[in-house]
Amino acid sequence: MKKIGIFLDEIKDQSIDDSQKFSKLGFNTGNMAFWHSLKTQLDLDVKSRWYIDHIEQLDLTQYKAFITTDLIWIRQMQDFSYLNKTLDVIGDLPLIPISIGLQCNSYDYSFKLHPETVKILKRISERCVMGVRGKYTASILDMYGIRNYRIIGCPSMYMNAPDLSIVRNNGTPSRVSMNFETFYANLDEKRISLLEYGSVHQYGFVEQAQSSLTDEHIKDKRRRIPVQQWINRSGNCFFNIDEWRSYLRGKDFSIGSRFHGNVLALWEGVPALFVTCDSRTQELCEHFDLPHINIKEFDKEKPIEHYYKLADYTKFHLNYQKRANEWKEFLKMNELVGKKQVLYHAANAGCFVKCLIHKSVYHHNDEAVFIGYSWLSKRFGKPDKYIKYMEYNPTIGPNAPHNSDTPDEVLNIIVSNFENLLKDNQVILNDFDNIYIGSYYGDFSIYINYLGIKHSIFEEGSGDLRILQWNGYDVFNNLINRFKMTNYNNDLVDKRYCIIRALNQENRTKKDVNFEPYNDVLTLSEVDKRYFINYFNLPENLQFNDENYNVLLLTQWYTINGTKWNDKSIIEMYKVLLDYFVPESERIQIFIKPHPADPMRKEYIAIKECTIISPDCISELMGLIPNIHFQFALTVSSSSIATVGIYSDKTLSIGFDFIYHYFKLNKISILISYFAKFINYSQIYRYGIMDSTNNMLNSSLLPVKDIKWHNPENAGKSLVICDLLKWSESSPVINIYNIANDTICAFINIEELINNLKYDDIKYIFQNAVVFKLVKFDYTVNSEDTEYVICFCKDKFKIDIMKRFKCCKRFRFQNAILEYYALSNSEQRICVLEMLMKYNKRKDSV
Repeated sequence: MKKIGIFLDEIKDQSIDDSQKFSKLGFNTGNMAFWHSLKTQLDLDVKSRWYIDHIEQLDLTQYKAFITTDLIWIRQMQDFSYLNKTLDVIGDLPLIPISIGLQCNSYDYSFKLHPETVKILKRISERCVMGVRGKYTASILDMYGIRNYRIIGCPSMYMNAPDLSIVRNNGTPSRVSMNFETFYANLDEKRISLLEYGSVHQYGFVEQAQSSLTDEHIKDKRRRIPVQQWINRSGNCFFNIDEWRSYLRGKDFSIGSRFHGNVLALWEGVPALFVTCDSRTQELCEHFDLPHINIKEFDKEKPIEHYYKLADYTKFHLNYQKRANEWKEFLKMNELVGKKQVLYHAANAGCFVKCLIHKSVYHHNDEAVFIGYSWLSKRFGKPDKYIKYMEYNPTIGPNAPHNSDTPDEVLNIIVSNFENLLKDNQVILNDFDNIYIGSYYGDFSIYINYLGIKHSIFEEGSGDLRILQWNGYDVFNNLINRFKMTNYNNDLVDKRYCIIRALNQENRTKKDVNFEPYNDVLTLSEVDKRYFINYFNLPENLQFNDENYNVLLLTQWYTINGTKWNDKSIIEMYKVLLDYFVPESERIQIFIKPHPADPMRKEYIAIKECTIISPDCISELMGLIPNIHFQFALTVSSSSIATVGIYSDKTLSIGFDFIYHYFKLNKISILISYFAKFINYSQIYRYGIMDSTNNMLNSSLLPVKDIKWHNPENAGKSLVICDLLKWSESSPVINIYNIANDTICAFINIEELINNLKYDDIKYIFQNAVVFKLVKFDYTVNSEDTEYVICFCKDKFKIDIMKRFKCCKRFRFQNAILEYYALSNSEQRICVLEMLMKYNKRKDSV
């Protein structure tokens, strides 16, 4: 791509004296804001003015245009013919002037342009569309027959689209910064009053020019000396744009006659009142509808609250988008490369922080729009420094009102909602260079796929899609399947941003781009890092009792198969986890960071030696907390565990299947313990249990050991728990009921048993077994979770012992209900078999 050049003498060596610095900045430090905004938005190739005399050093074939800012300050009869040399050396390339502006005390329509300046303007206008500051300058150019221009204001106003909606003019600004025009000639009474106002109230002051206040400017010594002392004591002059911005960031209000001095305050979200004293500032304020007063209106007797209240940006916001669009159109007319437009979407806090970090690192200077659920802005506030925020309420989800409608009805609602949202905010999707979607399970993802628009996604989709399918969101499942959103082979998905090292080899794709939020945020400036710390409520520090052995536990919001477990069960599960992986004797302190949606939060204090970190703290950014370090971090299916390795020696993430099978085995262990009690067994063995849940049976009332079926010593001494979740045709299932007659086999995963055995084998088992039905009620959602267990044994005596439980007998343990069905004859057993086969949607006839 060809470059856009600009001839500027920047300050590259901070050791030069101030007079040299002022010279390079055109004797006005405000030009830094002007130039910085241009370089930021247009990615300019900056060359010193030395190249104008040594143009042979440049390969002009690499350029498509040059930009000049020399015409921003045109006085009456000022000769700009020297620009002819620049036009000559760049050949036929355009020289595009940005923000041509006339310098006059007021709107003088008899303003005279120098004949040579008229010639150079006409010569320039033959090659490009010129940019003009405001209507006054445009009217004078019209008078001289110069009409190939567009009114664009000043590019500094477009650098990061100021949004001051969060500023409330409802108090007394205690931290005020003032600025003032260049000191020249004898200052009139109003100008002296403005300086005295700052002096009396001891406000901050920013100088932008090299001249000092002398007796030439204020004759009265009694008035001049206090002002001089104030400027010497409170005055600041910046030759570094970041230092200037940092200074203004600590202020509540800016007031003064320097346009760029006030614009820099707007960049930091600080309201400013412009005091106009010449045509240049006046026409810019009028063009942008910036709050302003004329210097003649200033009254030093008015309190600062009066001027603070005048800084009302309501009208500015109403018209700003129109001005921004005019600027973009100007750039397009001249075939300049404007900054990119990007769009982000997220439906949860984890993806929200990924979007913000990605924007800050990879699209720092680009325009961005964020579409997110309304609860995100309520929780964190709108991130005005980075993006334009558009909020909406979900159509599909646990709390959405339309989830029960048909897929087509819901799709129509989604399309209508987003069409209205985008229209109301004047957003056109086709204008965006990139669209990034976190939380690939929301309404917006469906809308984008419905429109057939290419997009990139942040990894978190596959797990969330699976969970929603488990929860039985039939409408959502229909739509995501319709638009092929269940995997990343969708042709509309351009890239998948993820932590590649955290993916299994089989889950990796050619679309993957490595994106590690914490590592990327470390590349930001200290100012931006501090923004993330404050915005996402990170604690300033964590109090560790000891350097060793500290454990971090990240909780999750548990909703599996539409069933929510009670608080005590979840706490019990975490205790088992902690005790199994980090014995109490080895740990000093446990830090628990609850999931933001975790309804328990405070209940975790029941865990011994526990310190709860605020749920609003973002796990992905916890590495920014000073001196944070853990020896071990543990979670159940929290995606943020991949970033915890930055500040933890060891990490472990257990999948959602762990939760489901933990509660399942927990219930069954009650049943088995009762069997062991009545049968007087001394050992319980397991077979076919998933690796990730093997240890859960250790929490039952009797010790549980692994078993190998070829070991005859086990026969007749044990009760065997058979899960068979890893079923295959080669599994020695037949050996299970061919073992010694007095061994009881409890089949946990009965669906697999029915679906994988032949009918004769199933019939044989049912003739020598009893069926138990376990029901766990959740009173909060009025639902039940049912498990069936077949206990098989050839020993009729032991079967009879189990049958001693009466049909109406119920035992309540840990919110589980154990219900026994004694089958007295084969016909009843066959009926149960048919019921179970129907339960598994098997259509085979018995």
